Amino acid sequence: MAMTLRLPADLDAKLAERARRTGRSKQDLAIEAIREAEDHCDVPVIAKRLTEWFPVR
Repeated sequence: MAMTLRLPADLDAKLAERARRTGRSKQDLAIEAIREAEDHCDVPVIAKRLTEWFPVR
């Protein structure tokens, strides 16, 4: 499933800076963060929040 995330400007800037510093892509860093969140939260909860925050149009 492909999706586009529109981050608030401040978070996008932080992500872009970290990507620049580490030489990784913003996408890779975002995926890593989501995977780490899975370790701390139930996947169904994550999926529910994503569909609430980013409804399919």
